[in-house]
Amino acid sequence: MSILKVNKVESTTSGGDCVVNATNKPGRNLIINGACLVAQRGTSSTSHGYNTVDRLKPYETGTDCGTKTWSQSDVAAGNDCYNAGFRKAYKVTTAQAGNTSTASDMFKHWATRIESQDIASSGWKYTDPNSKLALSFWIKASTADNFQVQLQSHDGTNKKFNFVAPATTSWTKITKIIPGHADLSFDNNNGQGLSIGLYIATGADFAGSVTQETWVANTVAFLNSSQINTWIAAGAGNVETTGWQLEVGDTVTDYEHRSYGDELLRCQR
Repeated sequence: MSILKVNKVESTTSGGDCVVNATNKPGRNLIINGACLVAQRGTSSTSHGYNTVDRLKPYETGTDCGTKTWSQSDVAAGNDCYNAGFRKAYKVTTAQAGNTSTASDMFKHWATRIESQDIASSGWKYTDPNSKLALSFWIKASTADNFQVQLQSHDGTNKKFNFVAPATTSWTKITKIIPGHADLSFDNNNGQGLSIGLYIATGADFAGSVTQETWVANTVAFLNSSQINTWIAAGAGNVETTGWQLEVGDTVTDYEHRSYGDELLRCQR
């Protein structure tokens, strides 16, 4: 005689309807491979682009800091990130101290794209400022610095949403609630709908007046009021990040840990 074990799922009721608690809702994370589990192309590379952790395409130009290595790294035990269930991260290491003296220098470490149809069918009422997305991730750096995260919409009127991501030498969890906007548009197709980038170094071309924490027209390259370069100037260093989750709602929930097999299938999409 076999016994079928059913896991208990919390639920709430509203108007007579039973709904799954958001914390337990499967598939709520719109980002694929956010915990950096899958690295089919290899675990280390000295070239930016799709070369290591799946679904991530970093980009770098200039910064004059010697050889750079992108890799799938291990999260060491004994910290909050490890205790939250993360074992892998995405890491970039520089060989020597550098700078961003050239105006066009730019270093985008984490960069991922979400298909437009996945945003359109997510349940986010993206044209309503009262409807929200919750973004969360973990980050650490060899030297404390204020990095910049930028979300970009790619259908209709291209818009961007910027915010500061402060990193320290310990794992820090970053969270941000992102509202909808009347000018946002996402087609129901497999084209690029929403991209997310973590900028960790910038030249003068990217320093200037930019509105933070609201959607604005993506007509200028500015990311921050001043250049981002502290960690590079300090000497050979590194930046690590993991646990990227983007979910519908105004509350950041615990990370949706998926099995390696589940993430592999999503990466092979």
